[in-house]
Amino acid sequence: DRLLLVLLYEALLGSRRVRGNADIFTFVKDHKAELQRCLAELRKQGTVEKYKEKIRLPRYARINTLKTNIDAVLTHFKGRGWKVDLDKAEVDPSADGSMVSPPRGTIIADPILDDVIVFPAGTSLHSDPLVYSGAVILQDRSSCLSALALAPIPASARVADACAAPGNKTSHIAMLHARARREEEESNARVAAFERDKHREKMLRSQMGKLGCDRHVQVHGRDFTEAVREAQRDAEEDQGQRGPLWGVT
Repeated sequence: DRLLLVLLYEALLGSRRVRGNADIFTFVKDHKAELQRCLAELRKQGTVEKYKEKIRLPRYARINTLKTNIDAVLTHFKGRGWKVDLDKAEVDPSADGSMVSPPRGTIIADPILDDVIVFPAGTSLHSDPLVYSGAVILQDRSSCLSALALAPIPASARVADACAAPGNKTSHIAMLHARARREEEESNARVAAFERDKHREKMLRSQMGKLGCDRHVQVHGRDFTEAVREAQRDAEEDQGQRGPLWGVT
């Protein structure tokens, strides 16, 4: 029931897109047009709230330190006419208390997310060469919070991303984990990315290559829950040899 409510919200009020192959996704997609017509009619009758314009969120970009560094990125954007002001992050009073609102033509720093810079709403960066190469990743702020929630990740930890495609969160975890391993001279790749859908697995592998994560992430084209059951069966003989296992969904 809860998943259905989420899908209905996305179909009617959110992104208007429903992506997934399970029966419940197909059901919502098959009835989406009819549901949208019913909602429009109810709005005309005044029985439900009218459509409200969404808050225009800034454009967030994460600097991928597996391929570059912040100085090189800022130099690149300065050369393209952007002003960089990392000390003055104005909080937008009409939105969430931690959301910043960059002035026009200015790049600012996110107040809590390291390696994330913020552009004004509506900024298009898809054709930028740093984005194309994977040195800069266009990633929603909320998507960056998963890796931040795990920090600091011990260098000896094994991290599992249970539903990894398309790979932005996976690459963020790999970046932070690689940083920890460099500091503690630990070199073994310990990020396991699971994706059971074959098409999405292919996309994930391609993305890990583009973002420079090949040495840090092992992609598994299988169901994470099956892997957990296998690990539980082997837990007794394996105990004492593994580091802590951290999971991200």
